[in-house]
Amino acid sequence: MYFQKRLVCLTTTGLVVAVSTILFTLPVSSLSTGSPAGAPVEHPASRTAQQNVPTRRMEEVGGVYIPSEWISDLAEEDGTVYITSSHNGILAFDVSNPANPHQIGSYNETGGAYGVDVEGNTLYVAYGWSSKDMLIVDVSDPAHPSDLSSLDLVDFSGLGIAVSGRYAYLVGYCGLRIVDVSDPAHPWLAGSVGSCSGAPDFADVVVQGGYAFAAGSRFAIFDVSNPGSPREIGGLAITAGEVAISGDTAFTAGSVLSLIDVANPSAPTVISTVQPRGYSFDDVATAANYVYDIEDYVPGGGGAVSALDFSAPHDLSEDGLYGVLGHEIDAAGEYLFVAAGWDLHVLRFEPPRVVVARLADRPLAIDGDLSD
Repeated sequence: MYFQKRLVCLTTTGLVVAVSTILFTLPVSSLSTGSPAGAPVEHPASRTAQQNVPTRRMEEVGGVYIPSEWISDLAEEDGTVYITSSHNGILAFDVSNPANPHQIGSYNETGGAYGVDVEGNTLYVAYGWSSKDMLIVDVSDPAHPSDLSSLDLVDFSGLGIAVSGRYAYLVGYCGLRIVDVSDPAHPWLAGSVGSCSGAPDFADVVVQGGYAFAAGSRFAIFDVSNPGSPREIGGLAITAGEVAISGDTAFTAGSVLSLIDVANPSAPTVISTVQPRGYSFDDVATAANYVYDIEDYVPGGGGAVSALDFSAPHDLSEDGLYGVLGHEIDAAGEYLFVAAGWDLHVLRFEPPRVVVARLADRPLAIDGDLSD
């Protein structure tokens, strides 16, 4: 497979309009579906090194170095990015001015803080390898986070967490745990599936419409409509460290980027897979009809963040690109927040505009910018 350059022009009587941006279209119509392996889709050969990665519709607008803090995960809410660290707990950064992200608060806790999710004024943290498998923090004042409660799930080692409604969903070395957080000061275990005696490891989880989607040593789908009695109903033999979802499509990041049709949760099928130009995909996030991925160790060194339009899953187009060696990403509007070791990068992505014109009474859509 390959990327094909596409330049579209519209000619009308006395008018020629050209698209100034050349998009890279990813033809995947020949990919096999319904197979966990799928067929590889290669990225453009032009992206071979971080310093030579062509910037396309993305720019870095701000960033900050965080001494001695390797970022484990991050989440943005209302102009604040919350960062978990495997060393010193939780940090809060004001990103209301994306050009000047700066730390405003912290919450120090021993042990490793890993996955993080935020709902309103409450922060939920998966705390692996400690006596607090889940930590709940009040961030109504992000400059002064304060402890609300914690919960020990007995040898669980939580790595990933997602919050939906009155429940928090944690995954780790022993399957899935569902915690009732309707009273954040008094959380309690509502349901579980999987044990520590051989259950697959999971590193990340997302929740949508009564289902939990987990990624780890395999991809699994759990029916959580009854939180007291969750059950696994579907899955695929896909190894991945991160998962995201949008509508009926799930995305997993691992040795490949997999697009998975989950319209029927009991029988998910692979729509397509994308091969990295480097070693692997480290993280994935979605916003609108875009999936944002992080690749590491592209040939020649470095890494890349790209924006793929998945409105046509069999015909992906890479509309944005920026060279940075990151490992965690979150998306909020036009901004992307990327963790790269000890650094927080703030990127801005400007999607191509879609201009609709009429030619001989036939509507015609054009992707890209219009130039004089």
